[in-house]
Amino acid sequence: MSFKTIQFVLPDVIICLNGTVPEKVFFERMIPIPIAAADGAAKKLRERGITPSYIVGDLDSIFEELNFWREQKGIIIHEVSDQNSTDYEKTIAFVRERGSKNILVCGLHGGDLDHTLNNWSITKRESASTQALNLAIFDNGKTAFSVRESIQFDAGADDMISLIPQPKVRLTTSGLEWNLNNEELELGRREGARNRATAPKVRLEIHAGELFLFLKANLPYMPIIA
Repeated sequence: MSFKTIQFVLPDVIICLNGTVPEKVFFERMIPIPIAAADGAAKKLRERGITPSYIVGDLDSIFEELNFWREQKGIIIHEVSDQNSTDYEKTIAFVRERGSKNILVCGLHGGDLDHTLNNWSITKRESASTQALNLAIFDNGKTAFSVRESIQFDAGADDMISLIPQPKVRLTTSGLEWNLNNEELELGRREGARNRATAPKVRLEIHAGELFLFLKANLPYMPIIA
């Protein structure tokens, strides 16, 4: 059986969404990686004393602050009035056009639940598109990313590892406290949250389907499968 590996690379860009935005120390650790703020996220970054490199979206959430941002040197403001896409989708399209492939996303959840779930769906779709991006979500000291192929990775003792099916996956695992043997996880039926590493190397053999893998964050790096 051939296993791909997880590698840790510096992101090309950070997309910040208008959810629960990390504290200032997160962004300080990511310097000099550019930040693309999706519309209202710019307001939350300003509250933390962080200046984004780009602001993208229909700009309705920061209309009253536009003059402030336009006066800041070095910021590119990219307005897209199309109402058939979300500010997250607009921002992904913008950074893709600028050549970004490895993208770390923060602020994905917070506020309205339907907004959070929609952001999650966009992440899943964009990770699997014909122009696939390496998208990883940062939240509360963890990173999450899509896995469709068999992988192996190094883990520390008792590292918490979550396997969330999208929406269904059949897999065999090794190196975890609660291993699976050609078993199915499925949303609404059986999940794999908050497992733990018991070996220095963890293997996930994917027989069918897809999952989101949650690992301890390794800032300023993000995980990709190579």
